[in-house]
Amino acid sequence: MAGSATQNDPLVITTAAQLAEIADLVNRGRLERFIFNDSNATVYLKLGNDIDLSLYGMNWNNGKRWIPIGTYANPFKGHFDGNGKTITGLYINDDTLMYAGLFGAVRSGNIQALALESVHISGNDYTGGVAGGVFENSVIKNCYSSATVSGTSKAGGVAGFVENSTMESCYSTGEVKCSESTGIAGGVAGEVKNGTVKNCAAFNSVVEASGPNVGRIAGHNEGILVGNAVFSGMTITINGSLKTPDSNPEGPDGEDITAGQIKANGTIGNRFTAEGG
Repeated sequence: MAGSATQNDPLVITTAAQLAEIADLVNRGRLERFIFNDSNATVYLKLGNDIDLSLYGMNWNNGKRWIPIGTYANPFKGHFDGNGKTITGLYINDDTLMYAGLFGAVRSGNIQALALESVHISGNDYTGGVAGGVFENSVIKNCYSSATVSGTSKAGGVAGFVENSTMESCYSTGEVKCSESTGIAGGVAGEVKNGTVKNCAAFNSVVEASGPNVGRIAGHNEGILVGNAVFSGMTITINGSLKTPDSNPEGPDGEDITAGQIKANGTIGNRFTAEGG
């Protein structure tokens, strides 16, 4: 891989095999020491190409999945610049897997300008398209996911759990489902705890949970929600029954925006502009 993994010269990832190698190093707690011989260093990564992860999909790892980047014990803590590129073919199907997503657990990390398409993620607790769990001053910004996401608890279109961190200018379009009776499902984020979800949008067709914690933007919120919009035609269900949403840009259900408004204003009220990334 080209680059020195510094802020001014990031390590450039151009193949699926290279991304899988990064995941392996992170999950063994070796990425920073491998590159800088310093476990406290910050590694800067950047996508150089669109990447197809199909080879790590349905027939990989005994049919279970792509192995996410970062575990709770060894989280991803670097900077990942998607560079406006798209990752496709991501597949996870493991109901025992905690922290399921392209990234598993992210702690004091930064992920930006990343697109996920043709993605299926089915895991246990902490399940999301971009990341399963986002902790401790992490930032997820200018990302989108069309992932179909399902989990037993804390499932979100972009991230399953956002704690003491920020998600900004992200959107999701895939179905989100949570099966546990006490589970939490949100169109963009599953649960927000002492964190911020700002200027995000949920264009999901369906968000559903077996329990009462379901929202169009966030399933459960103990943080700050501001400026968020949602497709007004989204269906929200709790244990099979329709939920009546509360249109509010500062609430867990976000502000209604119709299909006509979306087509007329692709920036979604200036939430998504070229200047904004």
